[in-house]
Amino acid sequence: MKYNINRRKFLELFGCSCCGLILPSCSTVPITDRKQFTIYPESKINAQAAAAYENFKSKAKLITKGKQLEEIKKIGKKMEFAVSAFF
Repeated sequence: MKYNINRRKFLELFGCSCCGLILPSCSTVPITDRKQFTIYPESKINAQAAAAYENFKSKAKLITKGKQLEEIKKIGKKMEFAVSAFF
């Protein structure tokens, strides 16, 4: 069986298949409702971010006690409240 396909038909099929791959990867940003093109899945990005954070923690001097730690916790609580109020 011989398939005879011309250039126009090939470009049409190729274009449709590309759109079929690209369209599902568009997503909406939760905070701003902006549309974005997603190449990497969010789970992969989160895993890489967690690894980078662990690497940072191993190299950085962490505050474990004192007035600065209490101040950081206070700021963190304010941020947590603001984010939960927004959502």
